[in-house]
Amino acid sequence: MEIIVDGYNVLKSTPLQGVSPFPDLDGGRIYLLDLLAEYKKLKGHSIKVVFDGWSRGGLSELKEKYKGILVIFSRRGETADDLNKRMSKDGRGRAVVTSDRQIVDYVRQHGAESISSGDFYLTLTTM
Repeated sequence: MEIIVDGYNVLKSTPLQGVSPFPDLDGGRIYLLDLLAEYKKLKGHSIKVVFDGWSRGGLSELKEKYKGILVIFSRRGETADDLNKRMSKDGRGRAVVTSDRQIVDYVRQHGAESISSGDFYLTLTTM
């Protein structure tokens, strides 16, 4: 199974909503990516994490690997939501982690599963 994670949406779902436990945004991303790397070791799923790059991103998506996780920053002018939709259009064998109702509806209409960010975060932190 391929899991597509809305990175900032999951980070906003931590128990400390509105109060960042991280020194900066990079710290939050690394924290999430480390949790996902451990999850990948246990479950073996392919994992892609999408972050918004629309306001400061490049003309194309920025892709990098982190401990076996594909990290994607959307290109300038494209939100992570847009990228999640594009990546899940052929939904078979995919699950999208987000609590954004519009994205949940879209991915389900295209045959993908959806997992709420809060539920997934709880799974990551109780392994």
